[in-house]
This record gives sequence, structure tokens and C-alpha cells, in this order.
Amino acid sequence: MKRLLIVLFAVVAILCTSVNAAYMDYDQGYVLYHQDFAHISDFTKSGIKVGLLSTKDATYSCGGDSLAVKTDDGGRSYLIFPETDRGYTYTVEFSFRFTDVSHENGYLGYMLTCRGNEPNNITHLTFRANGSIDDFEPLPEEMAQAIAGGEEVKVTIPVENGVLYHIIVEVGGTVHTAERNSMIVVGEGNMGLLFRYIGVEIPEIYVVNGVDYTEKIGNNVSDSYASDEHPVVTPGWDEIGEGAPATYDHLSLALLCLITCGVATVITAKSVLSERKPH
Repeated sequence: MKRLLIVLFAVVAILCTSVNAAYMDYDQGYVLYHQDFAHISDFTKSGIKVGLLSTKDATYSCGGDSLAVKTDDGGRSYLIFPETDRGYTYTVEFSFRFTDVSHENGYLGYMLTCRGNEPNNITHLTFRANGSIDDFEPLPEEMAQAIAGGEEVKVTIPVENGVLYHIIVEVGGTVHTAERNSMIVVGEGNMGLLFRYIGVEIPEIYVVNGVDYTEKIGNNVSDSYASDEHPVVTPGWDEIGEGAPATYDHLSLALLCLITCGVATVITAKSVLSERKPH
């Protein structure tokens, strides 16, 4: 009996450690997710999901130095990134350039959080074809025109304690900090991209721990999540997973911990009662 209890408690410890590992602390500047699309020649090897609610007319391709997305109709297109372990304070760095701004209602959205394969419960930043950013102060006119004209844009999105106050935009060597009209609270969930009536190329994406780092650290500074040498094939919609090796969901692990603890408690109680009974 004692051996069984020892085994059960060991299992509980291992499972609980797995749950807590998802929330481990990282150093400032540690790269949590990095994808350089120049490392991929086939979009299906990126581990990035196409949302179920995406228009069927959108196209996605890799093969040059960027992920190229084209959507011509009024339907939205969603790309959901692989699950990234991040806390409440982190920074997104990504770059893009518009390749088709023929429709005035075209836009690119960076989804800071979303849920599900559809997806829903989306919080995103919207970059318009005319060079404006929804819910942010207007960019300098020359910068807005450069964005609309197809120049590459580098965006830095610092989220501090779950709140976004401003973003940093760089175009052609000019750097501008754009203040948000009101702060936005970012919840938990996956990240991704949202497109409508637009053609866009995205060369690179980083998700970095912290907001005050002076340099990026970790293997993923240069390595990408997926590459031709190490492809991450996105599973079909009838399969489970995010394109990475199958792992337990955090809630499933917590449930397993509770169940195992319960079983251990019952066995312990029975053992104690049995020992107390007169022989």
C-alpha cells in the first residue's frame, strides 16, 4: 500500500510540475516565438493554421523572403500562429509591406489574442491600406503615404501587464511612437493575422518576453519555429494539435492532477481506516 501511495504522489508531482512549467519565467529579451518566412518554401510547413471562417478566395504562399497573402473579396482571412507560452508582459515585433491597396477598405490586423479555430474573441491592431491605424493617433503624413505606397513597415507592440498603451512604427528609417486613443487590455489566447481586401507580405515575426530588453536572447533569435530543414506540418481540422508534437492541454493536466490527488486521498483514507480496525 505504501509503495502505491508513493507512486501516486510521484505522478501528482510530475503532472503538477508540467502544469506549472507552462508559466515559467523567462529573462528579459528571451525570444518566445520567431518565424522568418525566408526559411520556408511551403506555407503548409509553417505550423500556422488558416482559420475556419476564412474566405476561400484567399491565397497564402512562401517561397521568397516573406509570407505572401492575397485576399480580393470582402471576406476575412485568418491565420492562427502556433501556441506561444507568454506571460502578461511581452513585445511583438513584426514587419510587413502592402502589395495591393487597390481597395480603400483593405486592412491587415495583427491579432494579439484570439480563441478557437474559427477564431473568435479577437483583439487586434488594424493597419489600413491608406496608412492609418485604427484607434491610434494619426501617423505623420509622409509615413502614412509610405505605408500606403508599399514600403516595409516595422512594428513594435509592447504589452505591459496585459495592457497596450502605444506602438512603435518605423518606415524608411523614420521612427514614430503612436499613442492609442484609449488603453486596451489583452487577454490570453493565440496570436495571428487578419486580412481583408488586401495584398500583404510579412517577412518576419518575433514574440519576445518583456518590454525593457536591449537585445534578444535565446536560440530562437536566429532559429525559426519552422523551416524547410525542420518543417512543422499543420494538421487537418479533424485532428488535434497546433502543428507541434502532441502535448496535454493545461486544463487537462490540471484535471489529471485533481483526479490523481483524489484517488490518492481515497486510498490513504481507506488505508488509515483499515489500520485502525481491530484485528
